[in-house]
Amino acid sequence: MKSLFWILVLFALAVGISLSMHINEGYVLFVLPPYRAEISFNFAILLTVLGFVAFYVLLRALVLASSLPRRIRESRARRQREKTAEAFGEGVRLYLAGKQRKAIDTVAKLSGEGVWPALAASLAARAASELGNLEEQRKWQTRAAELDPRVEKPAAAVAEKADDGAGGAGQGETTGETAEGKATIEENAAK
Repeated sequence: MKSLFWILVLFALAVGISLSMHINEGYVLFVLPPYRAEISFNFAILLTVLGFVAFYVLLRALVLASSLPRRIRESRARRQREKTAEAFGEGVRLYLAGKQRKAIDTVAKLSGEGVWPALAASLAARAASELGNLEEQRKWQTRAAELDPRVEKPAAAVAEKADDGAGGAGQGETTGETAEGKATIEENAAK
């Protein structure tokens, strides 16, 4: 219905312009010695309108052409962000499903600067910790700290936790208590 209305408006406009052009019988004279051109006033108006439209289209084309490299960069960056977010989401899904090795392999594909690669490295460190692979855990913690300093503290805390767990087990403690915990218990018992 809306398109029908606009078609009727365009036809009415065309009829109005046609009728008004029959009334006007003026001429425009262009003189550039030794040349002389005489055109009807209606044709001069039509040339002026067409010239404005052509100038506008040319200007828009130049603006579009000059902004094309920026738009392509933005499009590629957006696609990369979407791809990174999708890979990170897949890594989280695999981690939560208990498939730590696949989660590490999935997030290992993320590279570059920014938050996603740093979070992915932290996730890989956590997955490596659950697999008991302390060397790989430290490698991922180091990478997370390099990529984003905000991730450094949690990564360092996980490293300390892993060191405490490995050191305690290596010292022959079978109960899971640390040396600090034993000292505190002994102090409380002495009081």
